[in-house]
Amino acid sequence: MSCESASTVKSIREDNRLQFGRIRREKRFQVTTIQRSGLEQLQPRTYSPSSLHSMATTLRKKKDVNKEFLAELSQALMEKEQNAIIFCGIDGSIQGLCTFLTGGDSGLQLEAAYCIANAAAWEDENKTVSQLSSAAGAYLITLLGCGNSSLQEACCWALGNMLPQGKNILCSQGFVDKVLTLLDSPHENVRTSAVQCLVQLVSTSSLLDTDLIKISTQIEKLHHSNDVDVQSLCWLNYLLSFFPCCDTTVLVSSVIFWSLCQLRQQLLQEREVSILIPIIRFLGNVSAASSDYVIILLNEKDFCSIILQLLNSSYEPICKETLLLVANIVNNPSSIVHSIMANLKFKETLEKSVCNVSAIS
Repeated sequence: MSCESASTVKSIREDNRLQFGRIRREKRFQVTTIQRSGLEQLQPRTYSPSSLHSMATTLRKKKDVNKEFLAELSQALMEKEQNAIIFCGIDGSIQGLCTFLTGGDSGLQLEAAYCIANAAAWEDENKTVSQLSSAAGAYLITLLGCGNSSLQEACCWALGNMLPQGKNILCSQGFVDKVLTLLDSPHENVRTSAVQCLVQLVSTSSLLDTDLIKISTQIEKLHHSNDVDVQSLCWLNYLLSFFPCCDTTVLVSSVIFWSLCQLRQQLLQEREVSILIPIIRFLGNVSAASSDYVIILLNEKDFCSIILQLLNSSYEPICKETLLLVANIVNNPSSIVHSIMANLKFKETLEKSVCNVSAIS
């Protein structure tokens, strides 16, 4: 990766952090109370500071705490940021919640994990240390090894929401290795939540090369799975492609061909922006990394057609991302690359579309 590329990683990570923060908050209560076994749907309500203090007192006393109580607390914490701030600021509230992570009742453990996930989603990302990760991180990481798929999923969400503030604490407690074991889970929801957790980790934190290599090595198996979360895996491939230590595991022909395959499917069917954007960005990083990868792309018989469709997209961000990909290809210094482009009439084929996109950039 060039010095210029390295200097842009920080700003790109900040853009990604904001994007993933939005996605995170949209999904933080993805499993609603009506979907939870044994619980009735809770009616929307407003929670006053006094009611939050009352809930904290009940937790500390450990009396009358059941799944319904924790589900209501979870709803209060996801309702608005101020509720989470008030609750977490009450002495002993988080510790009281953690006691229900360690008990033998899986139903209470699940609801307690949801509570922590919703509270963590509001934490100020300017903080250097996560209060919640200090208190609950070790319990949640331990529970990743339990046999309850719903609880494993909830713990992934809670841990992911603690990033980036909780990164140092969580990683010191074996967070990365434990999440990676979930990629072998027989449950699709667990594998999906694990990949999403890794996306959050890589997008918001500066990790050791050893951890990045572990992640990039372990996700290779997902490219051969039929029920993988394509969107999250595309984002993870893109994020890992920034780190030179991952070149031998991410910038390889199998991942490039998998990405091209997903790109073709999107152009034929859904055209989901949340999948197209990370694939195009990944291919942009691929084409900037080595002439060999550019040659691989250009030798795909439909590559020109793919690029043309992307440049002519009705969605402006896709056009602009594709323009950057094209720039990386045509500015490649290799004489072999230029010879292939000449034979394909690559520049001539794309010239009009490139000019149109350049005019709006």
